[in-house]
Amino acid sequence: MIYLIFHKKHQKKDELVIIDYNENEIDCRQINDLIEDDNCELSDINGSNDDKHLAIGYRHEQEFGIYIYRYLNSVWVRIEKVKLNECDVNSYFTPRICWINQLDLYSVIDFKSGDMIMINCKGELNGKRSYICTDKEELKPINICSPKNKNWLAICYETLISIHTIID
Repeated sequence: MIYLIFHKKHQKKDELVIIDYNENEIDCRQINDLIEDDNCELSDINGSNDDKHLAIGYRHEQEFGIYIYRYLNSVWVRIEKVKLNECDVNSYFTPRICWINQLDLYSVIDFKSGDMIMINCKGELNGKRSYICTDKEELKPINICSPKNKNWLAICYETLISIHTIID
């Protein structure tokens, strides 16, 4: 499935659209259908390999985090709300979410601390790992991706991309 987020400035409501690869709309939701505080904005979305779990990143003032949902046939069941600002009190960032199939986890990069935060489908924190470049400490990670059928992880920095092998 393909997940799209639209920011409707005049309505001040973000919208999430899910389509299949044939461009057929599967589902469409406004932010207040999914998230308690309709003043926040959606920042990212990613699904598990089987598309049965979805993680939606959000931010609102100094609160930011992820909602984890079980998703099946346009039925959304919230599993957990993870407040990422409670994981690291000194950070403020736009959550960028990646599903790592080999580890069966969602990962989020915090560009202030340089940490990758790992969360399972139940919304439980599974750990953190630093991804600050040791030779260029001023570079902080800004995004993350992992192909669904490969055992590697790409961390994007402002001026470079580092590739890591996943050993589970």
